[in-house]
Amino acid sequence: MLTTKSYLLALRAADDRRYSEVNEARAEAVRVKEAAQAQALDLARREQEYKDERNSLLRDQFGSMAGSFVTKTELSDALENLTTEFKKLIDPLITSAAMQIGRSKGVSMSLGTMVTIIMTVAAFVGILGYFFNR
Repeated sequence: MLTTKSYLLALRAADDRRYSEVNEARAEAVRVKEAAQAQALDLARREQEYKDERNSLLRDQFGSMAGSFVTKTELSDALENLTTEFKKLIDPLITSAAMQIGRSKGVSMSLGTMVTIIMTVAAFVGILGYFFNR
């Protein structure tokens, strides 16, 4: 027959087993949590090392390219010099063409021919400007 004392002892033993199982589960959960945290820290460390390495490479690459770009003022000066040189080269051609036209058609040059020459020069200067602004 089961007495109250033996019943209470059996309940206490069952409680002790449950408490020990819960404590073991808690201990296992803490171990899993610590392992996950350690892996997360290791992953974060490796990710940061990778980012730092990539940043260093990009910094070195940009540092090596620092002096190889043309400034806006340098470009505009070069374009102005090129335009001046072009005008020096094209002026004798325009003068010669004007003289030839003047000889063949009389003293004055026709308005259409003058516009054509000016538009050709402007187009050429525009094309040069486009390529230097790229």
